[in-house]
Amino acid sequence: MNSSRKNPMKKMTGIIAGIALFTALNAEAEFYKSKPYVGGNISDVSISVSDGPDNLSLLAGYARFGAQFDDYFSLEWRIGTGLQDDDTEIVGTTTDVSLDLFYGAYVLGGFPVTDQIYPYALIGYTQAELELNDRFFTIDYEEHDFSFGVGVNFDVSDQFAINLEYLQYIKENGVELSGPSLGFLFYF
Repeated sequence: MNSSRKNPMKKMTGIIAGIALFTALNAEAEFYKSKPYVGGNISDVSISVSDGPDNLSLLAGYARFGAQFDDYFSLEWRIGTGLQDDDTEIVGTTTDVSLDLFYGAYVLGGFPVTDQIYPYALIGYTQAELELNDRFFTIDYEEHDFSFGVGVNFDVSDQFAINLEYLQYIKENGVELSGPSLGFLFYF
């Protein structure tokens, strides 16, 4: 369990790194004649803690930046935040739990079943920052782990797809973050 104070410079560094990664992916994509893309998803993130009081359900949103190098392989970077918090009882006190920031990098491997349906599996790395608040204290909590999941893209056109996915973001130190998401992709 990592507890730390909020550091705005750390978040800004993550955002700048994401922009740099997207720029690099876009340049690399041009070089390899791949298909760069951006997208966004809404996720119902479930948070469970071993021997914890409740399973929490937080609504989150994230942006996706990546490049599909061929029919079977993509690289992707994501950054997101919680959109809705949840409450739990800790030592008799109602505590608000929020997902402040999460980000990660992933490798996606899949195959086109038809011209419109593309199932895939993904593996990568996710860092998440949570905040616990009650009337007496605020605790910032960070966790990171290898992530894996499955999804499917439904191509609506050559440039637009709808996406369904299930991802286990983190399962480390008795904390698990996972959940389904629904979103879209826009290909350049």
